Amino acid sequence: MSNTVHPLVDLLVEICAQRGVHHWVLAPGSRSAPLTVALTRHPQMTCRLVYDERSAAYTALGMAQQMRLPVGLVCT
Repeated sequence: MSNTVHPLVDLLVEICAQRGVHHWVLAPGSRSAPLTVALTRHPQMTCRLVYDERSAAYTALGMAQQMRLPVGLVCT
């Protein structure tokens, strides 16, 4: 079994890393599972898990304001 979830998802995560999006807030669900797995496996990504989607959005916004860096959000 390989370490990759899907080559295109891995490519998307790598492009985000190259563009400087290294911080992520994840509100995981079954539809976003491949992206969530790929983000957590990438060595340059820092992921924070928040189960409530609305809270995850506010958490990402607050992180971006405090760090003055882009913060990605994964939710349905």
